[in-house]
Amino acid sequence: MASNADKIVDALKAVVKLALCQGFTKISFLVCDHIKYIKKIQSANDSELHVIYTAKKLFHNAEAYI
Repeated sequence: MASNADKIVDALKAVVKLALCQGFTKISFLVCDHIKYIKKIQSANDSELHVIYTAKKLFHNAEAYI
């Protein structure tokens, strides 16, 4: 069973692929930003904790990030 971090990375990769197919360039903000997120998750010591930490920063209530 895939972890939440793996599912998020898969979703980010799908967004990048779709953006490239839609004509966005490799250096566009959307593509670069999503690739940055993928690399941060993959390089984190504990990818699950990194995802939770990032979600807590983005969403300030527990129901939103859980």
